[in-house]
Amino acid sequence: MFQATDYGAMPEHALDNKLLAIFSVKMMSDDLAEVRVINIMKFPDIERRVGPGTPRDKSYDVGDAAEPFYEDNVRAFQLVADSFVVRKGRATPGALLIQPLDDRIGEKTETHFRTGRLIHVIFGYYIGSFARYLNRMIVDRLGRRFLNLRVSLTAACNYACTYCVPDGKKLMPARNEMQATELLTAVQLLQQAVGIEQVRITGGEPLLTPKFDEFLTGVMALPLSDVSLTTNGQLLPRKADLIVNSGMKRINVSLDTLNPERFKRIARGGDLETVLHGIDLMLDAGLKVKINMVPMRTQNAGEIVPMLEYCLERGIELRFIELMRMGHLLNSNGFVADYVSMESLLDMIGAVYQFERTGAPHDSTAVRFDIHGKGVFGIIANESEPFCRSCTRLRLSSDGRLYGCLSNSRYQSMSDLIALPVHEALPRLQHMLVSALDDKKLSFQGETTVMKFIGG
Repeated sequence: MFQATDYGAMPEHALDNKLLAIFSVKMMSDDLAEVRVINIMKFPDIERRVGPGTPRDKSYDVGDAAEPFYEDNVRAFQLVADSFVVRKGRATPGALLIQPLDDRIGEKTETHFRTGRLIHVIFGYYIGSFARYLNRMIVDRLGRRFLNLRVSLTAACNYACTYCVPDGKKLMPARNEMQATELLTAVQLLQQAVGIEQVRITGGEPLLTPKFDEFLTGVMALPLSDVSLTTNGQLLPRKADLIVNSGMKRINVSLDTLNPERFKRIARGGDLETVLHGIDLMLDAGLKVKINMVPMRTQNAGEIVPMLEYCLERGIELRFIELMRMGHLLNSNGFVADYVSMESLLDMIGAVYQFERTGAPHDSTAVRFDIHGKGVFGIIANESEPFCRSCTRLRLSSDGRLYGCLSNSRYQSMSDLIALPVHEALPRLQHMLVSALDDKKLSFQGETTVMKFIGG
């Protein structure tokens, strides 16, 4: 016996496929539920037997109306959903809102489950949409879910920037770094498990590793809405043709100064001329370029306006990144001495330009400002105006560790999942992702983790 709840809210034409999924929803706490697929069946005459409009709380025996439907693809979806943990999103108090989304269903289906020890729900749905349906369910009480993935191809870097490493030693590859094919498999699993839409390739320095070429080609072939790259630009001239021919539309270049001598003191590697040449190559090829600059009071504060002017002249959006309390800067005098707040940045820029705050995507990391007739700049204000409450980012390190939050050194390792069959890997990965989402903070708190290890 199973209990139908709000079955009549489902669009009638969703029953055309004659399939029925039976789930149990167990409330673990006020905002945490466990969902299990009990069975997936096809009905010879579902509308006649248990048609739309079934009264709420009506119990009936579906055993004689349905036959088990266990083709291989359905079995995989059932395993994916087994013991799947979900969090309450936009729901009325004391209810769990599950909202399946599918382009082939003309209207949204909203089913509310009242709190209780155990509630069974029965509703029909397209088999091809089970994975998408389940993906929508990993969401926390703030409505945050993982949509953007940062993939660190290597922990190695050809720079040793002062705000990243304390001793000037260049970072080396991590132990047990994954190969390009393994990282691509990880991305595909994350797509299926949580609905990743965008990927940013990071490091370390991603252009430094031989994996970059294979990974770029592979990830560009995946069904993603956007693939982008963050690089220090030192190797851009060598990789320019590959990047342009891949179809990538945008890149971010980390650049903290336009002074060659100061460049050497901050980056402790590379040369400015090569980086600027690489930026020009990307612009000439039609890519959208953003520059990331970390203003530091004792090192490059005098270049805040000159860097902005350089970017405005070239149609580049400059992003000032407030110094972050990461790694050796956590609880250090060095952070206090060098930190430049958003207020201070705006005061410096305001002495030269008039600007006004402008719009940004809901989950953007930057506060954006428009200089009328000249261009736009942004400030990633980790300290002054944290973006944590709308963060959709997940980070995958080069050795297979998943990090849900920059302010939390906890991680989930998915390296052991790569060799497993998909139907075995996905349920385990989804449990990891629930834990990773739990790791997200409400504000930036700093962490001992070095950002170069986990992907910027």
